[in-house]
Amino acid sequence: QAVVTELPPGTSAARVQQEIEEITNPKIKLGKKTLTPEQIALKQTVLNSLDTMRDESGREVIPPMFSLATEFRDGIAMVLVGAIASGTAKFKYIDKSGQDIFPATYNAGSGFSEGLAAVSLDGKYGYIDRTGREVIPIKYLVGFEFSEGFAAVMNKEAKLGYIDKAGSTVVPFKYSAGMPFGEGLAAVSVVSNGVMKFGFIDKSGRFTGARFQLRSRSPEYLTGVSWSWDE
Repeated sequence: QAVVTELPPGTSAARVQQEIEEITNPKIKLGKKTLTPEQIALKQTVLNSLDTMRDESGREVIPPMFSLATEFRDGIAMVLVGAIASGTAKFKYIDKSGQDIFPATYNAGSGFSEGLAAVSLDGKYGYIDRTGREVIPIKYLVGFEFSEGFAAVMNKEAKLGYIDKAGSTVVPFKYSAGMPFGEGLAAVSVVSNGVMKFGFIDKSGRFTGARFQLRSRSPEYLTGVSWSWDE
């Protein structure tokens, strides 16, 4: 079992990883000959909090050696190794004994969901199966986890749509953002003239239920809601 904390919306995962790297490998401050007591204490605090894999009894089964880790799914967890600052950071997948399932290759990735995991290489996303085989080409700007057989992905025009496990487009690329499907529906949004509009689509891409718009040019300053969005 691994305990992880989700980042707030808009928070840069890369920046968080960089800050962890700076704290756990501190540099001697200008005018000092050694690390300050504060730096040493902070380093130890963070190292003690880095992910440790434990079983249900609380017994440590994989010692803390990773900067980030996902929960185990189907016996597989994703972990981050290497240093962000030096450009050596890679994501890899391990089993419950801590052994690599396949080599650390990717710059980013997700945990496995419905037998597939989203992975990133050179700024593009695709999907691998549990053997590490690339089953959906690494070509998307963004790739999210599969849910109910579909995954939200973003094309090179920065439009979001949905694909199935064969990599076929099942919902056209026309949204600004979207969430995973749940109970047959997915929340999606578009931006028109600075107005963010939301609604729910079914698996055919058809809008269903209430739709609304947020009368604001920035999500940080949401000022009003109108339940009157025409397609």
